[in-house]
Amino acid sequence: MIGHRKVLESEQILDAGFFTVLREAVELPGGKVKDYYTAKHPGAVAVVPVDEDGRVLMVRQFRQAAGDTLLEIPAGKLDPGEDPWMCGRRELEEETGYQCEHLELLTKFYASPGMTDEEIHVFVGTGLKPVAEMPTHDGGEPITSEWLLSDEVIPAIEDGRIVDGKSIVGITLYKVKQREQVHDLD
Repeated sequence: MIGHRKVLESEQILDAGFFTVLREAVELPGGKVKDYYTAKHPGAVAVVPVDEDGRVLMVRQFRQAAGDTLLEIPAGKLDPGEDPWMCGRRELEEETGYQCEHLELLTKFYASPGMTDEEIHVFVGTGLKPVAEMPTHDGGEPITSEWLLSDEVIPAIEDGRIVDGKSIVGITLYKVKQREQVHDLD
């Protein structure tokens, strides 16, 4: 830890439903006081759904903050007290109409620790089977799904077709694990 920090004052300045924003006056080492603004978030889950041929099931949806339609792995926020593993299964089915037989945690990471405490749990889902038609999500916001071949996913990150952070983290870690498994067989 780099020096002692003390929260002198904490005030909720926004309640946006599933997240809040706090202003905290923090005493830094040396006595200086600085205000920090933090979006308090319940956390999220993302799933890299992979079929038996190694294809990755992606979703395409409009993201207001980005002002664009993005290609992403299925994901969603945790409900209060919800187990990330259950949330991953729920979000996969809600956004793609698929269930997975196996769900394995790849990693957890902070989405943007300079401004939010949101932690994202990233899973890989295998043993996919369709269980429903492609749903409409988030109060009518359309989501479409598409498959990317195993050898397309890294080039899609490199050429900017995939720009979403959780998707980049999840796909990259999945591909690293996949390579490690191949090398373990050698």
